Amino acid sequence: MHIGLPTSNVHLKNSVRKDRTWLLSTAKDMVKYAKDQGCFVSISAEDIGRTEIGFLQEYAAAVHEAGADRLRLSDTIGILDPAGYAERVRAVVEASDIDPQMHCHNDFGLAVANTLAGLAAGGRYFHVTVNSVGERAGMPDFAQMVLALKQFHGVDLGIDLTRLKEVSRIVAEACDQDVAPWQPVVGDNVFAHESGIHTNGMLRDSSTFEPFPPELVGGERLLVVGKHSGRAMIRHLLEEEGVGVDDSLIDECLVEVRELAIRNRSTVSTPELVDLYKKVSASASVGI
Repeated sequence: MHIGLPTSNVHLKNSVRKDRTWLLSTAKDMVKYAKDQGCFVSISAEDIGRTEIGFLQEYAAAVHEAGADRLRLSDTIGILDPAGYAERVRAVVEASDIDPQMHCHNDFGLAVANTLAGLAAGGRYFHVTVNSVGERAGMPDFAQMVLALKQFHGVDLGIDLTRLKEVSRIVAEACDQDVAPWQPVVGDNVFAHESGIHTNGMLRDSSTFEPFPPELVGGERLLVVGKHSGRAMIRHLLEEEGVGVDDSLIDECLVEVRELAIRNRSTVSTPELVDLYKKVSASASVGI
């Protein structure tokens, strides 16, 4: 059983139109009633970003004494930064033995960072959604949280990471919403490399410009040909296609590639690259 109640004066005055005395009395009564029915009870402290820390501690102690099992610390409008969120979690942990649960909104893009900070401060549970789906700017992203906990803190939640991209795609289709190409972990561009210096490094060691390998999360590396590409990339892709490359023609081929990419405002496909090289090669032969 989850009970949702606000703790900030803003919400008490303008949302439920009650005061703190009503809140503490009602929260304790509802928790006791739910526990009498044999429920596991979770209760919110909504809008903790605008709740005085002293009162948040008083509220946490009161609902825990009434029998609540878990306290959901809701940054309802996403106005806290990691330091501020961690401060409130730490204060609750100091005031009560109740299990804190992280519930962070992403209005400033800090939901994942705030959740991680809250866990480090003593939180035990947290909310996520696939693809950050949620009200306004959404919630902490499932894939980002799972991977961050494993990579940064060595915490394995038992999730099959190789299926993160697949789950993202399924949810995106169900929501009829595309996943942004640059969505961390699962976006199509996460493992795409175009810049000459990037791809040059990638061809030698993939860790130069990737924090984790694509296969870890079910992704796929993509070497993209475009206006930022360099010689090493052109040569590599042509050789992969079985084309015998004349190094003296690479610079001219690169000029053609960049002009095509700029003209079409897009990347250049591998077949297009091969055709461009053959055109440059044919022109050179005629010139000879």
